[in-house]
Amino acid sequence: MLSMLAIKQQLCRLLSFIPPGSRVVCVDEPLHRNIGDHLIHLGMERFFREHGMRVAARVHRYNYSRRWLGRALSAQTILVCSGGGHLGNLYPWHQALRAQLMVDFPHHRIVILPQSLYFSRPESRHPFVSQFNRHPDC
Repeated sequence: MLSMLAIKQQLCRLLSFIPPGSRVVCVDEPLHRNIGDHLIHLGMERFFREHGMRVAARVHRYNYSRRWLGRALSAQTILVCSGGGHLGNLYPWHQALRAQLMVDFPHHRIVILPQSLYFSRPESRHPFVSQFNRHPDC
């Protein structure tokens, strides 16, 4: 079993995608009762602070606006989607937000933090995978 320190060291591999000092946008902050997702989010915020990353904005499905978010972005801003357990088609609104980001911001890096995956049927993963493959830096 991995120790917490070993897990933290593994997460440092994210620094190749989100370099220290980066300007980031937190996407899909938890606004629900699952305390685990809130703890994951707090860990993400701490990771940002420990590596000198600046949070330019925080968005979720209830306040997402392409125009508003576009004004908060610089050319180098990285969109970072919260980690947790909502990748796939179990919670379609989370996937819809990520898909919209990919369409709205094709010239920005999008990083999706570690997730568990769930698809109700194996074939339902194909449209999902093709959405991610169309974005040049996801």
